[in-house]
Parts: sequence; structure tokens; C-alpha cells
Amino acid sequence: MASRRPTEEDSKVDQGSVGQEPSASNTTERIQIWSPSIRHWRFDTAVIAPGSACNIITFPKLTALLGPHVEYSKAGDNNPHQHPGFRGMISLRIEHTGYEWGSNHEFCILQDNAPPIVMRKSSKPDNREPLVLPMGNWAASSKADKKRRQENREKAKKREGQKSKDKDKKEEYDKDEEGREQLDKAAQKT
Repeated sequence: MASRRPTEEDSKVDQGSVGQEPSASNTTERIQIWSPSIRHWRFDTAVIAPGSACNIITFPKLTALLGPHVEYSKAGDNNPHQHPGFRGMISLRIEHTGYEWGSNHEFCILQDNAPPIVMRKSSKPDNREPLVLPMGNWAASSKADKKRRQENREKAKKREGQKSKDKDKKEEYDKDEEGREQLDKAAQKT
């Protein structure tokens, strides 16, 4: 699958499903999905079957970006996180390329306007800690990242320029050396 960055269009709310038509026993909920890998809020609508600890569900906009299969766990099921607004998590069921994650990468599902949360990786799979970030931090972080990348590009250009200069100097020195050798040979003959 070709990689691309999330767009504003991706963030629009759509109708989701759990592999079946919505019914009175299902609830349609608007949720936020956030991942540290793409640093973007994801807005989508999903139909969650009540009473299910884990469902295979479809998020239309997210599916277009990530692929067809994501797994959803409700808040309180198989995780200890009691973050304000925490709803649960989803993880990819298949591996993707073009981004920074592989299979079973974890996302966070939050209520609207809840502060973002990052799952801090640990050596033990069951020992991940929620790291709460204030709203707006990613905007500042994004600017800092952009500035750092620009500085790195400029440094790389300078390095390439210096290499080119060094190469020119070496070629010039080699030519001079060759000329000196020819002068020495000519002097020896006379």
C-alpha cells in the first residue's frame, strides 16, 4: 500500500459498521483516534455492539489509511488505564509499510475533547504506562521538528559542498604533483 499523510478530508466523521447494519442493539458513537506514529487526531464514527469486550469493526476513513482490519477493546477491558476520557484502544491486525509501525501497533480511543495519551513502551508488554500530554503540544512539537529537519538539510548541504571542495583540491594537488614529476624527469635528462 502506498504511504501518504493524513488529510483534512480523512478527519471528517463517517458512518462505521461492525460487519452488520446498525440496529437497536448497536450504538453509533463518534470517537477520537490518536496515534503517536502519525501525530494526527483521527475523527470517525463506529458502531459498537454493547457488552462485547472486543469487536472487529470498521472505521471508514481510518480503514482507507491503514487497511481493513483493526481490533477494538473497550476501556476497562484488558487494560488498567483510567485516563480522563479514555475509551479503549485499537491495534492493527495486519502489517503496514510507509509509517513507523508494524503489526499490532496500539492506538488510543478517546472521548471528544479529552487530552491526548501516549502508550509509553516498556520491556514488559503488560507494563505500558499512559503518558498524558496537554492539548496543543503536538503543534509546537511539529514546528520544532520542521525547524530541526531544515537545519539538518542545511548541514547536509554544507557537508556535500565541503566534500566537493576537498575533491577539487585533491584533483588540483594531483595535477600539480604530476607536473612536478614531469619537471623532475626533464631535469634529470638534461
